[in-house]
Amino acid sequence: MSKVSRNFVIFKVNDLYCALDCLDVREIIRDTKHVKTICRSDQYISGVINLRGEIVSVMSLQKFFELKKQTKEQAIIVVTFDKEHIGFKISEILDVIEHDQNKVEACPTVPNGLKDEYINGVFEWHGELVTILSVKGIVSLEEVGVGA
Repeated sequence: MSKVSRNFVIFKVNDLYCALDCLDVREIIRDTKHVKTICRSDQYISGVINLRGEIVSVMSLQKFFELKKQTKEQAIIVVTFDKEHIGFKISEILDVIEHDQNKVEACPTVPNGLKDEYINGVFEWHGELVTILSVKGIVSLEEVGVGA
């Protein structure tokens, strides 16, 4: 079996170790203080940011996943979905790695109550189980309130 590598951004949402495929990530913003709140938005929508002239919605992954414990969100990962951009507020950026695709496994059970359409697989990293999140599964038109 030949080795096929993928690059991932590894980060934490509270105590949950997560990853996104680098092909989905536009950029990482390490400052969350410029997020402006929006009136009457869903609980998990933190607000918007002005990203070099483009207004980008920002959602809190810990609120979206309805995690009980709330920790400080210290960074935003801007992802591309359907030619649009959206920011995910997260607790902490940990690393950017190259990982063997053959060592990614399907998720047998869904950790922390996450819906399985949000997950593309899991792998082990430094003794921790890392959940690969699906941008498509998280950011659907219904989830961000577009076209609803």
